[in-house]
Amino acid sequence: MKSFRYFIKEASTQQWQQSLSSLIFDTGNEENFYLDVPIPLSSAIFKRVWPDDIRATVFHLTDDDGFDKLVELQGKKKSISAFTEMDRYYYSRGVQTAGGIIAEIDGNVLIAAPTDILSRPDNTGRRWTAFRAISGREKFGRIDNQTITSITKDIEKLFKQLVTTYYPGKLQPLDTKKLVNTQWQYIGQHSTGSDKRKIIADYIDGMEEVIKKHSDKLRGVFTRYLDKRKTDDQKGWDEIIVNDIKIKKVHILTVEDSDEEDRRLKLLDNKLKKLEIPAVMHKSDLTIQQYIMTTADMETGREDE
Repeated sequence: MKSFRYFIKEASTQQWQQSLSSLIFDTGNEENFYLDVPIPLSSAIFKRVWPDDIRATVFHLTDDDGFDKLVELQGKKKSISAFTEMDRYYYSRGVQTAGGIIAEIDGNVLIAAPTDILSRPDNTGRRWTAFRAISGREKFGRIDNQTITSITKDIEKLFKQLVTTYYPGKLQPLDTKKLVNTQWQYIGQHSTGSDKRKIIADYIDGMEEVIKKHSDKLRGVFTRYLDKRKTDDQKGWDEIIVNDIKIKKVHILTVEDSDEEDRRLKLLDNKLKKLEIPAVMHKSDLTIQQYIMTTADMETGREDE
């Protein structure tokens, strides 16, 4: 029988995933909506823009069901959200899963942020985040205003181009940001089938051009946090988006003392042995937290300071 926390996990997962159409066309009511438009964190796009991999040891909080899915993602292009620092409070409670299992992963880093940038997958598995999360100083700290302004203008140009291409002359002139937003949402509501797929494809291609144009600045912004791997928020977690993963080890937190929990752990242990993945059992979340902190210290060189 599934526990209540598993039902909560399943509900939150369904809410967290969105259709690609709703992600792109639901742009809210703000006039300056360009700050909230979704940016694709696409493995394929990032590989074309930045061919060289940046690999790091990261950690992924999951549960029994989530771990099975994680195993299937090894070596794949699909990205996941991971961390290098997290408040141990969440280890047994989970974030988007029921928690209790922390996979130690070698992964190719797409984005590393000192706080949760609320990246979310669409129903195809591609991850997205808002431009506000990427550009905000509270997230990355050192992106300059000139670059933010330039990217915003390029995004505005993209939207105007899409609107005039797919709804030419049928709405008022494109004279305000709010009007562009209204027109964009109208296109999303009234286009269907192959037309909508073409619009979405052009949107993603346009966003790739924006990322490519500003690739020098964005590469540093996206990966600089790997040099630190220590958040200023002691009650939250950082967010590291990775793909092409390999599970190095699994850390299992044993917090319940029951026959059902013993059976679950035995099944998990047998599964890991078949996969030839080392496992470490922890009776305290403190030992896992210390291990994660030590790993970050080693990879950033703080251990030698």
